[in-house]
Amino acid sequence: MWSSRLPVVVLFFLFRSFVGSTNVKLENNGYKGLLIAIHPTVPESSALIQEITDAWTSASEALYKATKHRAYFNIITILVPATWTKTSYPISTEETYSEADVVIESGSISAPFTEQYGSACGEPGSKIHTRYNYYTDDDAVTNFGQRGKAIVQQWAHYRYGIYDETSTEYTKQNGEHQASRCPESVSGLVVNVENTATTCAFDENTNTYTDDQCVFLPQENTAGVSTTLSCYQYLDNVVTFCHDQDPTNPNGPNVHNSNAKNEQNRLCDRKSSWYHILQHDDFVKGSNLANDSITDLTPSFNFVKMEEHPRYVLIIDVSNSMKGVRPECYTTPFEINDKNIKRESTNDTKHFSFFPLSKLFLLEYLVA
Repeated sequence: MWSSRLPVVVLFFLFRSFVGSTNVKLENNGYKGLLIAIHPTVPESSALIQEITDAWTSASEALYKATKHRAYFNIITILVPATWTKTSYPISTEETYSEADVVIESGSISAPFTEQYGSACGEPGSKIHTRYNYYTDDDAVTNFGQRGKAIVQQWAHYRYGIYDETSTEYTKQNGEHQASRCPESVSGLVVNVENTATTCAFDENTNTYTDDQCVFLPQENTAGVSTTLSCYQYLDNVVTFCHDQDPTNPNGPNVHNSNAKNEQNRLCDRKSSWYHILQHDDFVKGSNLANDSITDLTPSFNFVKMEEHPRYVLIIDVSNSMKGVRPECYTTPFEINDKNIKRESTNDTKHFSFFPLSKLFLLEYLVA
């Protein structure tokens, strides 16, 4: 019988991709299985927990509006560090920091960001990164906009594989230099943010201003504009994503600018963020259509604590049934479910039932 006192040798034969590895599912318009993990270096704080739940409740409401009533956050699990002693949360049985969809880290305050290693539109991100003081410091709202909308912006990168629509390039239209922006209807001014009295000189060869401090500042509450969260999430009136041209309103203020020089156009065939969001498996073939009857958008939060000393067991079948099997067969992928471990080979299938494991490729078992 295995005992927690036994020395455990950690052996890994990992052949898995960490990009897009998630247990999140959208069912009846509600996302379930979302895992948020707090890094062990983050100081314990009940106030932080409250701020996290508040921010993700706001994000749920913002997501519902941004997806035009197609999705919200229903069930969220928060994994707290084993070093936190003031809480009595149950010990995690399967949640791990490495598999979290969102991580909360220590460090200086910064905007949330998403690891996107794909080179094609629609490829999911690897993880959303946030800093713990992003949730607690009011400067975060001042600098990056409302937390809920900023989180939804990153969720769109992570879940739907869309890209930023920000740009530092400019074009000349009707004799004026115009910021490359989406939508084009967003009004604003180019100013030197360090010294507003300074005139910004334009370089015709690079289509940029010679001073890096000269940037386009969008105007709040441009008439009729409500997009795009992929760029202007910090504007109060921006609540959703740019869409492709509507035949009934071809000159609408929220139409995607396919000529803007940004990552979304470069990687996504110049299609709008909203177009590609609707191509995601969450919404195709009539899945999760708009549901206007959902009134409670507050997520259900579950809390678990990290196992202080996780144990890993590598299981190798050395029974007679495996005699004569070529060594290279041991490198074939494992399919693991809650009741058995099944090794696929070209000749036969061997069943193992030593432990109930549930992690793909990683043979992980937390020994009591």
